[in-house]
Amino acid sequence: MVKVSLLLTEHKVNIKQLCRHLSVINTEGIQVELVFITLDKLTNDELVLLKEQTQFKIKQLQYPEDENLLFRDVINFVSGEFIIILNSNQIYPSDFLLNIFEEESKKDKQSEIQRLRYKERLLKAVQQSKYGLGIVKQDIKRAYPEFKTTLAYNLSSFTKLNILELEVNEGFQTDLQQLAQRMNINMKEYSPNYKNIQYYSNILSYKKAVKENAPDLSFRNKSNAVGLPLYMMLFILLCLMLAPFMITAVFPLLVMGALYLLAITLESLAIVTIKKQGDLFLGLMFFFPALHAYYLWSYFGQLTKRK
Repeated sequence: MVKVSLLLTEHKVNIKQLCRHLSVINTEGIQVELVFITLDKLTNDELVLLKEQTQFKIKQLQYPEDENLLFRDVINFVSGEFIIILNSNQIYPSDFLLNIFEEESKKDKQSEIQRLRYKERLLKAVQQSKYGLGIVKQDIKRAYPEFKTTLAYNLSSFTKLNILELEVNEGFQTDLQQLAQRMNINMKEYSPNYKNIQYYSNILSYKKAVKENAPDLSFRNKSNAVGLPLYMMLFILLCLMLAPFMITAVFPLLVMGALYLLAITLESLAIVTIKKQGDLFLGLMFFFPALHAYYLWSYFGQLTKRK
């Protein structure tokens, strides 16, 4: 489990606003402590509110009266492996910590994915494939430049280089970032998904989307080989229709059938390897032909209606 210390170096903090901003952050698999570096202690009411709203461990480090507070004092006080300096006025996304510590929590995420229902995982894998017809919903592009200064530092990096004499004040965040950049110290930052894709989670909604968008799909847009399996499927269907009347149609039927089977086998193997979900292989092998056949049915059905 990753241990993180969130630092607040501002002298005046609106506790109610801070609670609202922090309460949405997902901390699954991450142990968090909230450290106030203050001139004055928090009141009992403020401490109660923080504990109720955030469920974080709360610690307070006061500035000494007759001397400066140094970075080494902070390191000796916190218990986290990483520190992040927060801005109490900043609104943080729910995946803020999970995104920063993605590598550390990868195993936990993989276990969570495996717990999803098989159909949901299969549908998502199909929609992520180049053979899945590109039927996905995307929201607008979003950028988060305000998080470029909110970085996670591994404390061991500083202790190894003995960079402990930096003075802690309200400009500590900027000073620490500049020092870390100058000394080539590794920093972790929030990296949002600029296109947040919502996948269809049930077969009925996916079928409806395919049918509604059939005229504008793969025959007109063949990027990423999307059109290839459809043309193969179309050729196979034509051969099947001709086979009872023309024996010569059997040979191209077998050849194209073998090529189509090879294409979806390679694609299915690639998907299950990348996603590390081997149990999806058979599902993909059955789903791709059904999807392509349904698309062709919808495509020509709509063409017929237009006439």
